[in-house]
Amino acid sequence: MNQSIMDSINKPSVVKRGDAARAHWSILYLLLRGTFARVIVLIFATAAVQVGLFYTVLQKELEAAAAGVGAFAPPETLIFRSGAAPIAGVGLILLSILLCSFGSGRTAGLALGRLRVEEKTIFWWQSLYNTLCYALLLVVQGVLMSALLLWYAKEAPAYAWSEQTLFLTFYRSGYLHGLLPLEEISRHLRNALLILSLGMCAAGYPYRRRKGHIPLNIVAMVAITLVGFCASLGSLAGDIIVMMLCCANVVELVTYIYRKEDAENAESNERVKRDIDA
Repeated sequence: MNQSIMDSINKPSVVKRGDAARAHWSILYLLLRGTFARVIVLIFATAAVQVGLFYTVLQKELEAAAAGVGAFAPPETLIFRSGAAPIAGVGLILLSILLCSFGSGRTAGLALGRLRVEEKTIFWWQSLYNTLCYALLLVVQGVLMSALLLWYAKEAPAYAWSEQTLFLTFYRSGYLHGLLPLEEISRHLRNALLILSLGMCAAGYPYRRRKGHIPLNIVAMVAITLVGFCASLGSLAGDIIVMMLCCANVVELVTYIYRKEDAENAESNERVKRDIDA
């Protein structure tokens, strides 16, 4: 009798395919219900603030041009004066706080704990969801900055805008070039790694909190993004450093999670064996 029980302990638990699929969909449902509406509001509220400040700066520039005070400023200067990059940085910080909060609290933690899936499975689903949220922030920012430049083209004097101005602006502005790197492959790779690393580290935050540890990966990733995102054109060394830091954070996090899961499974099996032997 005891031998059959021991064999069942050592074998991986079998979950029906339908039950496993429902559990996976339940994770996604909890994530969407818990944060998606607030994510959308936050991303577009950030964009609304940027539009409002750009409008203010553009109107002041138009008034100065009408009064004959100096030449009309180039578009990247107005983007800089409107504080588009710092506002996006604040949006990134708030988005990270929002995504990290899900699963850290008691209610969401209990809801996730009731699902018949391993915690590392929850981590991977949450990583995917978080990565898509960060990607949405990047896409909205890219589309918004392009729209602001077209707005500039419509309002600015003819001498301040040409057919090449749009492309040149994305080369001259570090923030705009970070959003749309055009032909700079290393910057595209850097952005992809930043988004993936942010998503995974934001998912690792509630996991580590549930284990009673202090999670610092997401803090490091947000700091890396804020410092390194607005690099100028041709900063290949900077892109490589950022990518290396992203990889280091992700490798440390994934190693921690899998070692923790293996240790807890081994401890649980050993405890059950001791109870049976007793």
